[in-house]
Amino acid sequence: MATTNNDKYVKLWQELNFKNVAIDYASTNEANDNNKYWIPYNKGGGYRKWYGLMSMTYFWKNDGEEIKSYLKSVIANEQFYMREGTTWGHISSHSFSGRYFGKGFIFDNAGNCLFSDEKGALISCFS
Repeated sequence: MATTNNDKYVKLWQELNFKNVAIDYASTNEANDNNKYWIPYNKGGGYRKWYGLMSMTYFWKNDGEEIKSYLKSVIANEQFYMREGTTWGHISSHSFSGRYFGKGFIFDNAGNCLFSDEKGALISCFS
């Protein structure tokens, strides 16, 4: 995903009313059905091993209707939104630093992601 308008669509969760943030939802539809339009967002970040850098949220109301209508945006791989996985930054000044994230996240082109099936077999990797 690339918003091309982060000032409008990306916020720190601390900037929002916490009751509007979708925490631990299994799908964007489930979050929206509960009036949770701000979805946790993996957006790369600095060097951090194992866990962390989960402070961003993304506005995803009505299946991303507004961002999808924004001509410069790029939406890809929606079928993997909200799945648990491993992420790492696209650009790093240190060595590789993969971080686990649980269900309920959207990701973008700076937050590479790896996903596996229930048995641990790799099913997809985006970078």
